[in-house]
Amino acid sequence: MQHAAVIEHLPIESIIKKKQSEYYGALNESDRKGSSTSFAIFMLQIIDQSLEELLKDQRVSLSSLDRITRFQEKVGRGSFSRKDYLRNFKHISPATASRDLKEGVNHGLLERSGDKRNYLQIQRVSLASYGPETTNATNKKLHKTASRQKV
Repeated sequence: MQHAAVIEHLPIESIIKKKQSEYYGALNESDRKGSSTSFAIFMLQIIDQSLEELLKDQRVSLSSLDRITRFQEKVGRGSFSRKDYLRNFKHISPATASRDLKEGVNHGLLERSGDKRNYLQIQRVSLASYGPETTNATNKKLHKTASRQKV
């Protein structure tokens, strides 16, 4: 029997774990009724949710500044390496990560520190350093991030 390769990589188990009580409820109901319909419906809903999450992730096309902003929101302030950045964005190449980080330094979002290891220090977001090429959506995200970082 053939199946789509994408099904193999869906996070179905993790979603079931989060919805463990519903999972056992569907199993019990199917057992009580002598019909697997309730369990089949539950599993189809889980598969649907997994596919929706996958499609949502694929629809988002982030700019380098968007990626930097998301990374800052996730890790907060502190030192990190390009390798750490790449672990967070597995779909980008090392060259893209380097360009992103360089752009972050150029816009004043990041400060380069360290030798040969390319460590960067996350700095406070400064909206004034952004030029007209920055999208409104990115500006809103950056403003939100800057507001949270004010002491």
